[in-house]
Amino acid sequence: MSLHRRSLVAALLLAVVVPSVGAQSRRPITFEEFAASKIVSDPQLSPDGKWLLYSVRSTDLAANRRTTRTWLAAVAGGVARQFPNDRTIAAEARWSPDGTSVVYTSAGQLWIAPVTGGTPKQLTKLTGGASGPVWSPAGGHIAFVSAAYPDCRDDACNAAKEKAKEESKVKARVADDLMFRHWNAYDEGTRSHLFVVKPDGSDLRDLVPGAKYDVPPGPFGGSEGYTFMPDGQRLLFTAKDQGRADAWTTDINVYGVSVAGGSARVLTAGNKGADQNPVVTPDGRLLLYTSQRRAGFEADKWRLMGAELAGMGGRELLPAWDRNADGIVAAPDGKTLLVLAASPSMQRGRPAPRSP
Repeated sequence: MSLHRRSLVAALLLAVVVPSVGAQSRRPITFEEFAASKIVSDPQLSPDGKWLLYSVRSTDLAANRRTTRTWLAAVAGGVARQFPNDRTIAAEARWSPDGTSVVYTSAGQLWIAPVTGGTPKQLTKLTGGASGPVWSPAGGHIAFVSAAYPDCRDDACNAAKEKAKEESKVKARVADDLMFRHWNAYDEGTRSHLFVVKPDGSDLRDLVPGAKYDVPPGPFGGSEGYTFMPDGQRLLFTAKDQGRADAWTTDINVYGVSVAGGSARVLTAGNKGADQNPVVTPDGRLLLYTSQRRAGFEADKWRLMGAELAGMGGRELLPAWDRNADGIVAAPDGKTLLVLAASPSMQRGRPAPRSP
């Protein structure tokens, strides 16, 4: 997305959701008022620049529940409407490359709906759910992640294991690895796997079957951890495949895999720090990613890296820069990079997932 389009998205969100506060008196905010505040996020501008999808999260204190809904607004102005309809709780809405349909998550699964209206179609019915949809450049596939047991090769196996766990009278956990708990989440035996599916719901495929690692690593990783190559035939993704060393190493890497399946290939093995969040230039020549140089040091600076996909060998693009590269966007012209970075007063080393 260009800098102009990003600025337009920000301006649109302000226009849509910020009420006039000039005439309001100043006083401390109460907890009830804070909880009643609606959080607007995840703006997605349509390919033609005429429509904006965005998420609104609300809190129901009585029910002890937060709910995220998706809204659609015209850039030219007018009344926003809930998408795809006022009955559906939808999140993570993403435009198809041609702008005619939107994929989103609802009730833990992947759905697709035409922008002009019509009946939404459910794309997945996976035991481990579905999240983080990303379209291929030509719209032929949608990538997403789902929880799967590493020793299962189909969803029937995942379902059987979940049923057995629920029905078992034994609720104790048995751990034979140090990484039995990450922050506030126990290892329940599943791993986040990278999947693809076609927009009509066919060709559902786990691209890393049997993998004992998460794509992308938790707890911070999201859909920024994987991306399609410009030809749509391969995916690049972030993972930490270090076996029993997972609990203490920060050696995260960028991998490549075909959408048709097959073995994943590590692309950043030379660096023993963390390498993550791949972005590819429109011509498919240059891989961009963020990287930490020092192995085992979670607070190291996130460097902006570039590597020729034909020959690899990553190099730091801004070696004298004193900021973290927190996000990367390659402009459509292939000549400009937009890099998200915190202000100097907020600059801190952001940790890579590591300690249990």
